[in-house]
Amino acid sequence: MASETKKFPLYDAPDVLEAEDSVRILLDSTPLGAMLWDAEDNLLYCNQTLLSMFGIVSQTELAQRFHELSPVFQPDGSASKEKTLALLHAAFESGYHKCEWMHRTASGDPLPTKKNLIRIPWQGSWCIAVYTRDMRERIARREAEERARMLLDTIPEAAVLFNQDDHILDCNHTFLRMFGLADHAEYKICFHELSPAFQPDGAASRSKARAFARAAFESGRQKFAWMHCTRSGEALPTEITLVRLPWQGGWCLAAYIRDLRAIKAQELQARQAEERAQSLEVISRAAQMASEAKSEFLAKMSHELRTPLNVVIGFLGLELQKKLPRETADNLEISLDACHNLLHLINDILDISKIEAGRFELANINYRLVGLIDELVRLDVFRLESKPISFCLEVDENLPSWFYGDDLRIKQVINNLLSNAFKYTEHGTVTLSVGLAPEEEMQAGSAFLRFSVRDTGQGIEAGNLENLFTSYARFDSKTNRLIEGTGLGLPIAKGLLEQMGGRMEVASEYGKGSVFSCVIPQLVIDPTPIGSLAMQELTGSRATLRRGKTRRRAPWQCAHMPYARVLVVDDVPANLGVARAMLQRYGMAVDCVAGGREAIELIRSGQIRYNAVFMDHMMPGMDGVEALRWIRGINSDYARAVPIIILTANVVAGNEQKFLDLGFQAFLGKPVDPSKLDAVLNRWVKDARQEAGLNAENRVFSAAKASAAQDARLSGIRIEGLDAEEAVSRFGCEESYLEVLRAYAVHTPQLLEQMRRLGEADLAEYALVAHGMKGASYGVGARTLGDMAKKLERAATSKNGRKVRQGLSPFLNAAEKLLRDVGALLLALGPEAVAEEDKPLKAAPDPGALAVLYRASLSCSHSTMVEQLRVLEQYRYQADGELVGWLRARVDALEYDQINERLAEYGDSV
Repeated sequence: MASETKKFPLYDAPDVLEAEDSVRILLDSTPLGAMLWDAEDNLLYCNQTLLSMFGIVSQTELAQRFHELSPVFQPDGSASKEKTLALLHAAFESGYHKCEWMHRTASGDPLPTKKNLIRIPWQGSWCIAVYTRDMRERIARREAEERARMLLDTIPEAAVLFNQDDHILDCNHTFLRMFGLADHAEYKICFHELSPAFQPDGAASRSKARAFARAAFESGRQKFAWMHCTRSGEALPTEITLVRLPWQGGWCLAAYIRDLRAIKAQELQARQAEERAQSLEVISRAAQMASEAKSEFLAKMSHELRTPLNVVIGFLGLELQKKLPRETADNLEISLDACHNLLHLINDILDISKIEAGRFELANINYRLVGLIDELVRLDVFRLESKPISFCLEVDENLPSWFYGDDLRIKQVINNLLSNAFKYTEHGTVTLSVGLAPEEEMQAGSAFLRFSVRDTGQGIEAGNLENLFTSYARFDSKTNRLIEGTGLGLPIAKGLLEQMGGRMEVASEYGKGSVFSCVIPQLVIDPTPIGSLAMQELTGSRATLRRGKTRRRAPWQCAHMPYARVLVVDDVPANLGVARAMLQRYGMAVDCVAGGREAIELIRSGQIRYNAVFMDHMMPGMDGVEALRWIRGINSDYARAVPIIILTANVVAGNEQKFLDLGFQAFLGKPVDPSKLDAVLNRWVKDARQEAGLNAENRVFSAAKASAAQDARLSGIRIEGLDAEEAVSRFGCEESYLEVLRAYAVHTPQLLEQMRRLGEADLAEYALVAHGMKGASYGVGARTLGDMAKKLERAATSKNGRKVRQGLSPFLNAAEKLLRDVGALLLALGPEAVAEEDKPLKAAPDPGALAVLYRASLSCSHSTMVEQLRVLEQYRYQADGELVGWLRARVDALEYDQINERLAEYGDSV
């Protein structure tokens, strides 16, 4: 090596020798290959590690073959021999140098190394100590790691490596994407956040993960389901396989994670599809069974419905053959025609082939137009009830007389429109107009009839018009919740018109009314105009029907049930009077209580066995439904079996079935319809075995017989807002009605005072009082006042304090006027009209009558108490005269406890 020899400062010989020995010791003890080179490129020394690295036996062999132990050229392209000399020179100049060098072993194998060249003093001069690190293992390890990284990143599943200390070693890109991580560093930070605190089985995630890891280190492999969560918190169901791998002289675990979200979604879809298929199968099976049941039901009902209807038609026909008053004959003809129409409809409904085909067959006949209109008027004029509505009929006199078509279907359509008009119109006018469609010309023996029904009712909002003909659709539910209807009428009518080749038109303004028009093509059989005489006939029949609607109905016979005893429960005394009067027509004993709790105690005691209980619905404290539940909960066969009939003014469509579903045996609306009451009593109270023991005269208790001794004192008397004749027809006799009217006059002022006292904070209680006032007013025939109370009840129920305030004053004024008129009537007609001084004088009230009263009060037998009071009120008394008046007030108020205490003071005489 061409280089100037550098000299050290001179040392003593022993010191130099000692230093050289130290260098040799250090070179021999290093794990690296080491050798010394002088400035002339001579190998001075090498350690055993270096000889082993090259596979050389001795230093001499190494020195001789040194340049053979490097390839001719280094990886960077430089010649090995020249580069060796250059590196030594650089080390001599700078004192230190390092580099990478490619050697080869004595056998020719590549030997990558790293070299550090250090200038050190040696024997008074300089030499270069060369330390050589064998890089084969490190390079192999790096290449293995690179191969592992390549394999890790190419695995399609997410993978992560961690050691026995639970430290994360590495993860692949698939894992980062699956969990929504940015890089490996973020993963190592938030590793434990990628699982919820607890697994679906309730086990803590960290503890369970450690258990699986331990098992994998022991067995070499574990596979299990695991719930992860992504960085954003989304649930991530997975399947994990843990595999034990060698790692740097020890072990690590490779976790292969399979994303199950898609599989779970597919499983869910498959499960839902299977459930839907099962549901469809069940529905299909149920539909098939329903279809079979429907067919069987309709086949049986066809006979069951036709048989009684044919009987009715037959007897009506027989009655019409007799000589009858004109009005009676007219009414029977209307009934007969309605029965025929009903029979036609039943025949169509019960035709299973038509139902399943979803079509109606038209039955065209020749019909007289005036007759069709007359039937429409006769059938629909009764829908006016007591509403302040005028019904107008407008018919074009130039219309043809006879047509060919399905008159039954035309009447069905127009009846539906008229019915809706009457239902949704509270006041004003309903008009039926019949003419020709102005835009249609009569062609070739045909005409387009136009029927229009115009009303001044509430109208339809514009947004609801497009859904008007949707089945079951009803609008403005809050306003119309008390109006009956299913929402099927208009769709059926529209379908029938379309089948007849016609159409329906609607025009409406919300709050002002509606116009429904039907245009129907019909063949003309006789074009002769109907003329003015036919119009007079229609007008006359309409007027006759309106007059006939107010006639007094004749009382009918009802069964006599002296063996029966019933209990009436109502918080309004006037309502109790109404129910008591109607039930006493049947000759039965009637007890009354003012609340559900009193009824429960009477049933619980079992001292009196009632044949039935008539229960009011809306009562303060405990309503009728709750009282029913308590009674049925009493542990006795009697309490569980006694028939309980709901008695309520809530007669909204659907309420009857609702109450029956709650456990009531029957439903009676207020005001009570005598025919419905008769049906209820005949089903739930009438006892055939008891009836058999009655003689022939007592088996029928005629309302006419009960009133035979009474003069028609109410005949010709008119009180505004009170239909006394209609009410008397329900009670069967004037005596019963006057008793109820007297109770109404006595107790109504208390209800009015309550309504004055209650404020907007008490609307719930106000609704109960208004409800009671409604039922009591309907009961005595004061329908107008009952309607006003009904509106107040609605307003209070819907928490509309403004409407309550607006309606209260007119209601109170009307009620007070009615009470004044009723008071004047009772003063003129009732027993109290007899002057007190004209009554026979007695020393004191009869002890026997008081004893009966006392026993009746103990058993709550109101009817017996009233009967005894009438006996006592026929006299005036020298002593204790005020007792009779006091008893009358207590009996009317149903204050039986006070009566018991007061009469107990007469213990000696009683």
